[in-house]
Amino acid sequence: MPLPYHAGKAFLSKEISDIVLKEANKNENIKNYAEPFCGMMRVGLEVMKKSEEDKLFKKFYFSDVNKTITVFFKELHRGWLPRVSVVTQDKWESYKKSDAVSAQKTFVGYSFGFGGQYFGGSKPRQKPYTKTFSAEWQKNYLKNRKEVIKELQHHFTSSKFSIKEKSVFDLDFKNTIIYCDPPYITTAWRAKTKWDEESEEQFWDTVYKWLEPSKNNIVLVSNSEKHKRVEGLSIRTVFKKDHISQGSYRAFGDDRKRSEMLFKITRKQS
Repeated sequence: MPLPYHAGKAFLSKEISDIVLKEANKNENIKNYAEPFCGMMRVGLEVMKKSEEDKLFKKFYFSDVNKTITVFFKELHRGWLPRVSVVTQDKWESYKKSDAVSAQKTFVGYSFGFGGQYFGGSKPRQKPYTKTFSAEWQKNYLKNRKEVIKELQHHFTSSKFSIKEKSVFDLDFKNTIIYCDPPYITTAWRAKTKWDEESEEQFWDTVYKWLEPSKNNIVLVSNSEKHKRVEGLSIRTVFKKDHISQGSYRAFGDDRKRSEMLFKITRKQS
């Protein structure tokens, strides 16, 4: 992925993207790929790379409500590349205190934030296994991250690529395979102030809308467990991997592991 990102699909992107492509190829009317909770686009990038040769998709629609994400990809779409410069402790603290948002700040915040969290931690990420600040290590690390972005740059500058700062509830699609990785309401404790049970129910109402037969969409949803809602929808498990080590909102003492599951959602036949 372009930058480290907490709870991204770094270890599952190849498997999930294979399922996306398999499902899309079953329906000749599917023309587009959409990812409404895009984060750092780990799955979407795999889909773009794997579908380059066969030109399966005409458009790749990405969106997120997090402006630190969207401002970054909008600048990449314009051809921007990040600067490589040392981030002192003073600079780190200045960034954290400021409400300003920019692509360069995103580059720094996720690259050096603890656990892929935006400016996570009281100081920028240090050289592994040492607490000693190293400007040389910082520069080399950021150079490597920049090289990764350069290798992916043609995907972001493509006319097929679209990025919007938009809520999932305001999106609609047609002839599109939609991959959703929403906050996991039972385990994503960091997102609980932004994603509650009401949001979860509204999300499933949105999915139901997307699956109106005339729209000809396919919907795949990642989560750690099968959702309890069944009214009007069929939720079928198409992928499961047990015991993925992740953070949890539960009390200290649990094993901090969970299952990762992927579901194909369809409307129930009336």
